[in-house]
Amino acid sequence: LQSGDEASLAAWRSLCATSEAAFSKVYSALRVDERLVTRGESFYNPRLPSVLEDLEAGGLLQESDGARCVFLEGYTNRDGEPLPVIVQKSDGGFMYSTTDLAAIRQREADEE
Repeated sequence: LQSGDEASLAAWRSLCATSEAAFSKVYSALRVDERLVTRGESFYNPRLPSVLEDLEAGGLLQESDGARCVFLEGYTNRDGEPLPVIVQKSDGGFMYSTTDLAAIRQREADEE
């Protein structure tokens, strides 16, 4: 999906429509507030490159085995060696961590 392949996007759109219809029934049964805005992780795809740009501008982005990573203080393996938080794989794909960062930024900027 991240690469924008049209056949994959068409299949994904079909799955989303089917899923959303089922979700709607469950939300109704649970009396979930109709104002709920649901967003899948793909909602954040256009925002992912700017997450990397800002991490790089802040001097936080490092390369590790071809992947782009952030090393957080205190985030280590059992031997005390730093563990990377991978934000972009060596093949260019993004990680859930990147989507999470984009979601935090979007919510902080756009939602109350």
